[in-house]
Amino acid sequence: MKKIWAMMSILVLTATLAAGCTAQDANTEAAGQTAADDYGAAGAILYGQKLSVEDMLNYAIEDEYLARQTYADIMADYGEVTPFSNIILAEEYHIELLTGLFESYGYTMPKDQSAAHESLPRSFEEALQTGAVIEEDNIAMYEMFLAVDLPDDVSAVFEELKAASENHLTAFQGGRGNGGGQYRENH
Repeated sequence: MKKIWAMMSILVLTATLAAGCTAQDANTEAAGQTAADDYGAAGAILYGQKLSVEDMLNYAIEDEYLARQTYADIMADYGEVTPFSNIILAEEYHIELLTGLFESYGYTMPKDQSAAHESLPRSFEEALQTGAVIEEDNIAMYEMFLAVDLPDDVSAVFEELKAASENHLTAFQGGRGNGGGQYRENH
């Protein structure tokens, strides 16, 4: 059985490397996950607390990109409706906060590839559920990041983003069944 598993892992590694994937992508796929799992909060949670500050910032900004893209596409389908129309403005601010940290530490910001990772809802009720799941994942990611020793400025931004996600989650949960949630600004 070990030989079969080793052969399968080698085949997956070879195929993914031949397709131009990174070793991290190959390891992810050998573990039964896809490269799409390694983006935003899903990727951060996949790797757990073994992340550097730079990795954390990369996953955080990917997740903020994903939220912004998803909410923009939902509004393209359903109009400028709350809570999406309010929360998307906060997502822009979150990206600005993270951009400042990338600049302070001299890290290269990843490109926004969120469109390739989003899944769009089929109804407005599903859109509210999608928003809630995005924010729940954000909260879990930031809680995981904050469980390790971080520089003060990074910790402060992650705390602020976690609190914002908690607020956004409340707005999405309040919007289920009544066409829109009450939203109170709390970047």
